[in-house]
Amino acid sequence: MQLACPHCHATLEFAEKRPLFCAFCGHALTNGQAKSVVDLEAPTLAPSSPTEATAERGMPDAIGGYRLLRRIGGGGMGAVFEAEENASGRKAAVKLIAPDVRASAELVERFRQEGRLASAVVHPRCVFVLNADEQDGQPYIVMELMPGSTLQDLVQEKGPLPLEDAITKILDVIDGLEAAHKLGVIHRDVKPSNCFLEADGRVKIGDFGLSKSLIKESNLTRTGAFLGTTLYASPEQVRGDRVDQQTDVYSVAATLYFLLTGKAPFQTGDAAATLARIVSDPAPSLRELRPEIPAALDRVVLRGLEKSRERRWASLHDFRAVLALFLPAKASIGSLGLRFAAYLIDFVILVVVIFAIEFAFGFGRHGYLPSMSNELADTLHNHVLNWLTALAYFALLEGLFGCSVGKWLLRLRVCRVGSRTRPGFPRALARVFTHYVLDNPYSFATCVFLVAGVNLPRVWHPGPWVVYFLMPAAGVLLVFSSIRKRNGYRGLHEFASGTRVIQLPWPRRQRVIKPIPPPVVSRPNSPERLGAFRLQGVLHEEGDECVILGEDTTLGRRAWIWLRPSTGQPLSAARQDCSRPTRPRWLGGGEEGDRRWDAFLALPGCSLPALARSQGKLPWADVRPLLEDLIDELTHAEKDGTLPRRLTPEQIWLSPDGRAQLLDAPFQSVPSTKGEPPTAAPLGLVRDAALLALEGKPRSSAKHGPVRAPLPEHALRLTNRLLAVGPPYQHTSELQADFVATQDRPAQVTRGLRAAYLALFSVLVVLTWLFTTALVPSYEGVQEAMPTVRKAANRAHDAAQENPPAAAAQDSADDDTLPRLTPEAARSLTFAAAAFLPSFWVLWSLFFRGGLIMRWLGLTLAGARGGLASRWRCALRTFLMWAPVVSVFLAIFWLPPLLEVPDSDTPEFVHLLLAWAICLWGAVFLLLLYAVAAVMFPRRCLHDLLAGTCLVPR
Repeated sequence: MQLACPHCHATLEFAEKRPLFCAFCGHALTNGQAKSVVDLEAPTLAPSSPTEATAERGMPDAIGGYRLLRRIGGGGMGAVFEAEENASGRKAAVKLIAPDVRASAELVERFRQEGRLASAVVHPRCVFVLNADEQDGQPYIVMELMPGSTLQDLVQEKGPLPLEDAITKILDVIDGLEAAHKLGVIHRDVKPSNCFLEADGRVKIGDFGLSKSLIKESNLTRTGAFLGTTLYASPEQVRGDRVDQQTDVYSVAATLYFLLTGKAPFQTGDAAATLARIVSDPAPSLRELRPEIPAALDRVVLRGLEKSRERRWASLHDFRAVLALFLPAKASIGSLGLRFAAYLIDFVILVVVIFAIEFAFGFGRHGYLPSMSNELADTLHNHVLNWLTALAYFALLEGLFGCSVGKWLLRLRVCRVGSRTRPGFPRALARVFTHYVLDNPYSFATCVFLVAGVNLPRVWHPGPWVVYFLMPAAGVLLVFSSIRKRNGYRGLHEFASGTRVIQLPWPRRQRVIKPIPPPVVSRPNSPERLGAFRLQGVLHEEGDECVILGEDTTLGRRAWIWLRPSTGQPLSAARQDCSRPTRPRWLGGGEEGDRRWDAFLALPGCSLPALARSQGKLPWADVRPLLEDLIDELTHAEKDGTLPRRLTPEQIWLSPDGRAQLLDAPFQSVPSTKGEPPTAAPLGLVRDAALLALEGKPRSSAKHGPVRAPLPEHALRLTNRLLAVGPPYQHTSELQADFVATQDRPAQVTRGLRAAYLALFSVLVVLTWLFTTALVPSYEGVQEAMPTVRKAANRAHDAAQENPPAAAAQDSADDDTLPRLTPEAARSLTFAAAAFLPSFWVLWSLFFRGGLIMRWLGLTLAGARGGLASRWRCALRTFLMWAPVVSVFLAIFWLPPLLEVPDSDTPEFVHLLLAWAICLWGAVFLLLLYAVAAVMFPRRCLHDLLAGTCLVPR
């Protein structure tokens, strides 16, 4: 319940006993003085008669062109009524200040401030303010009427909400408050009764009546006075300290506490006890009231309720990021290739770590196990050390951070089932232990037998091919045998540990668009005002219609005013009430002589054609979000009948954050292709918008063919159907379904994805090099025997001068120490092996369009002018990449061999050795330079520019 204090007109909330004094001004309250008011936490319907509803508190029957229908809420400062606009019949919510408060100039100014601050917040998750003005000394605010109830009503009817439902609704509240914080506005009165439910279950935050601007300090609040709802107020509000964004963090956490438990954190009998506990006591655990709440979520909410702002969440953004981890993630079979690639990356890292451990601690095959036989020491070295290293690597990284290095690069995360929280060390250890036991039971059994001191049975000594190839392959098939959609794509080791692997959304670059204001032309003999708007100039004029830039003098916000003949079709009620973020908000309308006008909220930004003229082609990563917004709006507009009568690209307006809005009329003249009729269908508008954004200029409909821009393979299929290159779309809902189906696909190649590609490619290059050099084993013998051969040549030279017969005998005796192949033959074979490697990759790219690694990672090569790259371009790209490296490396084989220089102390030998080193390290340096350039420019490197290709997602 609530009471209105007769001294300060504040609203006092209480649950059981009536308070004895006002927690705001300190005056004593008696039953006769304190008047009950309608509880905002449980709104009730007022009498059906407007006269009865308004006469109860001395309110007018009508104001500002609105007829008041019924009272839907109120408080100490005033009341909120459902109202109907006289001109259009549109329903709205009108907030009026109480008659006994109007005598206070301070409170009246606070009410006006509420209207100005609330009107500045324009976000889909915030209740929109239509108007704020004053009539006959009565200030009023007109807001959109929320058809549903509040979160307070929802919990009172259904009890505490399910975990996922509560977090989803509080994330909507956070979205709206973040938009207010960006404008420097703090709400300061977040509570369940101020969170309104829409028909689709989404939530809007409203009632910015206690907002305070961070840009300009307000002097309205008296020193020591407290403004806010007691149950959800922050400690700094109670103490009268400075408030900031963390004040709303506390109130949001308190609201979430209520949604999960059905009670506020400090719900006591009266306001005084509540205030005392807010300031002094720590918030009670949610698990005391609801034990099934995860302990991790309990810690997150309690951190939001910390008394000290240093220990509280720093911002709503941080609070939101942590809460989102408790929502179930979408599993996808498409991540299996990435999981395999991540495993290979981690395998390479493990090999390096094991080698570093052996090198650092001097672990030889037998040096650290002197009491064991060589066979047992070798077995422990091969199995135990590898096991322990792998267990420590995966258990520590996945337990503490939720991902190994490979998974981090490919945006994969290990989490608990049912949430996105980290599994913790015990679960991660169980996960990797089960995986390795199933993956290679021979290694596990070997370690168990050796640790137990039991000799292995003869049957446990299979061949190396079985141990290192067949068993791991069979183990991998066994581990992933349970991966099905109904199982959430989980392996056996994940069932055993209660974990799963999820794919994080690929980051989408948020393009910041520089506003390009359209030119404003002053028109003579034009009226100075239309309704509440002062006209500033004409933006666009075409025939009998024009669009004028206006300004609301009361709220100080700009508007686009669409002026047209009154004989035209009026704006529908559905369009006037449309609150989608992809359509400008309707502010008002009317008739002026023989002309009809409608005003829409003007936002900064620019039209799509203006952006294309200034910046040229846009990448798919920037085009996809605006196409998604456009398609969503067209689909909804077709359903509710709010589709504009004409559709042209000039009606697509882009806000500074890259989001798109569909205007009801174009207000900027843009030269179009000669002879082209205006776009008549929604799919045609999407087609023209995609071509204009991706190609940077409009294209005539007579010119067919795919989009002339490098696109991901899934985007290429979408645009081909739009351009009728493939099976055409019949309705925007089909196009929308395809966009939804591909929303988890990366829009561009990220640096992490390119680094993973380089890691896998390096592994295959090393394996291929080892295979080719294994074909020439004698060359290694030549390299190892070089010092011996040089010494033998020097001895032979000296002996031949002293005793030729003895030298001949020595040569015959040294024949066994020399390699079987001559240096020239070995060099020729090595030259052929080195030349075979790049030739192999060129042919591989020719037949597989870039290679299988790209397919594993979901990548492909596109042409610079659109479409998939041809096979010969893929082969040319690989040749251009390898040609400089191989040329520098093969220059070694044109140098004189080192064996031909008999004395290593001569300048000729030093110069020759330096030339060899330059060629060898030059090739290595080029490879490293390629790797750095590929990570810095993941989509196009120099060889891509020369070959006319571009690396894109599939």
